[in-house]
Amino acid sequence: MAGIEVIEMVKGGKRLPKPPHVYTKLYSLMLQCWAKDPCNRPDFPTLCELLGALAKDHQKYLNLKEYDQRLYVNVPTVNEEMSD
Repeated sequence: MAGIEVIEMVKGGKRLPKPPHVYTKLYSLMLQCWAKDPCNRPDFPTLCELLGALAKDHQKYLNLKEYDQRLYVNVPTVNEEMSD
């Protein structure tokens, strides 16, 4: 999938499904960061605070036994695509 296609999907409100190796609390934070309206996204200090709270919680937020490296690829940036 080209970078420009990703942008169009995001603009259309589509979001990635929860990866099997990511627990719900972390995925909920990911969804907040992907909110369509930027006013509904956490700002950087808030994001740091939320991530810090997750880190202090001493729960696992990633299950690396479920991680499948084949699911992830490098997507070229829009700038790289436009220069081709």
